[in-house]
Amino acid sequence: MFSLLLVLFGISAISSYNIDIGQRQPCPSGWVYTNYTEQCFYFSGKITASQYSASLNCQNYEGGNLVSILSQNDYDIVYNMTKDSIYTPWIGLQTDEYGIPTWIDGYSYNFTKFSNISKVTLDHKQCFGLRTLQPSDGYISLNCNYAQPFVCKQHASNCPSTYYNGTSGDIVSSNYPNNYYNNLNCIYHINVTKNYHISFKFLHFDVENNYDYVEIYDGPDINSNLIGNFTGNITNVNAIKSSGNTLTIRFKTDNIVSKRGWYAHYSRVDQINVIELSGPGGRLTSPNFPENYDYLISQYYKFSTPNNTVVRFTFNTFLTEPINDYLTIYDGPTDRFPIIANISGELVNPPTNPLVYRSSTNNVYMFFYTNLFIEYKGWDLTWHTEYIQL
Repeated sequence: MFSLLLVLFGISAISSYNIDIGQRQPCPSGWVYTNYTEQCFYFSGKITASQYSASLNCQNYEGGNLVSILSQNDYDIVYNMTKDSIYTPWIGLQTDEYGIPTWIDGYSYNFTKFSNISKVTLDHKQCFGLRTLQPSDGYISLNCNYAQPFVCKQHASNCPSTYYNGTSGDIVSSNYPNNYYNNLNCIYHINVTKNYHISFKFLHFDVENNYDYVEIYDGPDINSNLIGNFTGNITNVNAIKSSGNTLTIRFKTDNIVSKRGWYAHYSRVDQINVIELSGPGGRLTSPNFPENYDYLISQYYKFSTPNNTVVRFTFNTFLTEPINDYLTIYDGPTDRFPIIANISGELVNPPTNPLVYRSSTNNVYMFFYTNLFIEYKGWDLTWHTEYIQL
């Protein structure tokens, strides 16, 4: 009828859900996974509590709520998990002071399965358990203060990697615009045409501060350079621009609080913010120098000098966040040419021994990148053309 992956204490079940070694399991340890509804279930067994305390237990133990039963499949799962218990387990059904039935997790009450052992009068506040003794199985009203076992439910965290290859598109967190699920580890890959770049911007962002977060990596996977870590409620985030044609986004959530999540738009763009320089030479500094540069800079520079010349760069100051903020110099007119230098950290400060680099051609391309975290004063260079002796 359906299959379960069972990791619950002492209860056996048929498993048809395969998990590769090294992948995150879809349910916390001790929970049951069903691939029909992509939900996780937990039965407390000999652990008992009042309805209120049971609800708190479900929320505090790896996240979740007292179980909502939304279909016959849900009913069958909960029934089979609890049918051997001598006590009636709490479920998440309750009525308010007017007798209106609701599920604790907020889902609509649309699947009715009351026990025929006694008539239920829906005109006052009540709590419910699931009677499993047939033929009178179904929901029964119980005193909310009784100590009963309980069944919890949460959405599974099986969040497969998602790939986006179009020229533009929207990406949203799981279940958006409703609250995202707990225990997520979602990976989103954006890959656009080679020699283009990606502009990525959050249009709405609201996650649990510090504990749920989005990481963005400047490359094809999470081993690439980390651009930024976003958490909390953020407005007016600058567009993030990749240095190449790939971006990777990871969304991680913990087991307690969930919020609305996030909505973002990406687009394929040509080279961005190219500052062109020509002539015999000059001075160039990072944005805001000698004050600290801004975060999330993706600035391109292109140097063009006369034929039969090369370009000499002399850095009098260079101070950036090591590894994460960097300046790359290419020996040619685009970033497809060989790299002369990839510079990061504290290399020249004060200018006692300036750094000097030379190109082999009369065209040089330069890219300055900063992430979201730490800003420093940046760099100050002079550049000069040098004629080649023919």
